[in-house]
Amino acid sequence: MPDDKTTSTMSPSGREKTSKASKKPRYRWICALPAQQIGNFLFLPLTSTKELASEGRSMRNCVAQYDEICAIGVYQVFSVRDL
Repeated sequence: MPDDKTTSTMSPSGREKTSKASKKPRYRWICALPAQQIGNFLFLPLTSTKELASEGRSMRNCVAQYDEICAIGVYQVFSVRDL
């Protein structure tokens, strides 16, 4: 039976990496830009594997695949919402 314990380690880039046994690693990272309203839109930084997966399901796209590249700081993804 798989172990349900969650582990947390630091990746070489200093980003936190958590995972459950036999699951894809989950990452969290920091965005230099805060959530911001511009006109009638709200720009929200997505800063975790979980947030990318949720956004990908909502928008029906593949943004969840970018978690590792976001975690090392190459990309930053934002959710843009109507106000």
